Amino acid sequence: ALQLPLVVILALRQRNMAFLEERARRVSDPIDPIYGQYYTRDEVNSISGPAEEDVRTVRDFLSATPGQVQFSKGRDLVRFVCSRACVEETFGTTLILQRGRTQPGASPYRAATPIALPPRVAAVLDGVSLNAPIFMPRRPRRAPTVEMEYPASGREAPRLSRSVIAGDRFVSLRFVAYCKDGQANRAALEAGVCRGQGGGAGGDVVSFEIIILQQPNMQKVVQLPATADVLGQRPGKCAARGAHRPCVEFNVTVGSLENYARTAVRVRAHFADGSVSP
Repeated sequence: ALQLPLVVILALRQRNMAFLEERARRVSDPIDPIYGQYYTRDEVNSISGPAEEDVRTVRDFLSATPGQVQFSKGRDLVRFVCSRACVEETFGTTLILQRGRTQPGASPYRAATPIALPPRVAAVLDGVSLNAPIFMPRRPRRAPTVEMEYPASGREAPRLSRSVIAGDRFVSLRFVAYCKDGQANRAALEAGVCRGQGGGAGGDVVSFEIIILQQPNMQKVVQLPATADVLGQRPGKCAARGAHRPCVEFNVTVGSLENYARTAVRVRAHFADGSVSP
């Protein structure tokens, strides 16, 4: 019978994971000086990626086999494709054919004996999967997501997006601010929220009050300055009489929360003249 090639995934040892976990906590905390200063994917890869010597050790080990070798972009994962006999010899194990049905894409073979790798190779790996998929099933089709469309006018209190995300001890939310004249804010944070956009002197927004209500009797109130070093921003989608008017959507993450059951969020704007939106 025709034998399909087997796929083995090797995970190389990553570096600086404790540092990245602490960094992720700090950039998600609004009161931390580095709040919102996220690393790019390339920066994360350069910090957490395996050492060059470790990559060379694995590459040299696998290049001596007839198998196909492919490293991931971050070089922390390796996809090794070879025959059953090749896998047994390379990883010092014996494979047996599993009886019965297997999941779509899963290998029907299992290791009957522990993997035996040269010590220099085993020392640079976090794990080896001999049961990697031979092929990946097609991803299910995702329903198209519709961007939140905010009203362009007629409000004074900020309008929250429906996409409030609750995670482990944090809530992330997005909203559009409205000025004294009832129009959605169109200015960037650096230019001052609502500054010079109507409403007269004192009509610019100086801060936002985030109110998080959690059942049964928990409430957290955080007042955040309307500045670029605290809030994130991106182009918003505001509708006005069938047409779209550009506005600015703000985003913020509030941390140090305990409970996410029945969480409700409100946002109020504090204006320069001392007034507060409803």
